[in-house]
Amino acid sequence: MDPQDMNAPRSCEGFNVRLKGTAAARTPASERQATSTLRAESRQVTSTLRTESRQATSTLRTESRQVTSTLRAED
Repeated sequence: MDPQDMNAPRSCEGFNVRLKGTAAARTPASERQATSTLRAESRQVTSTLRTESRQATSTLRTESRQVTSTLRAED
């Protein structure tokens, strides 16, 4: 993008928007807070899913070893 075009009017869903200053300056505080909250919740969900995935993987490996051991014992 040409730097001179940075302040050119932009069309966004039918509205003309001028890009000026930083994103934080253009974004209302309530929206920044909502975004921050969503990011924090997303990090928590991601962390929880990783933990559950590790636990499930560990359980499956343990069960697989037990089945393999049982099958070998039957041979």
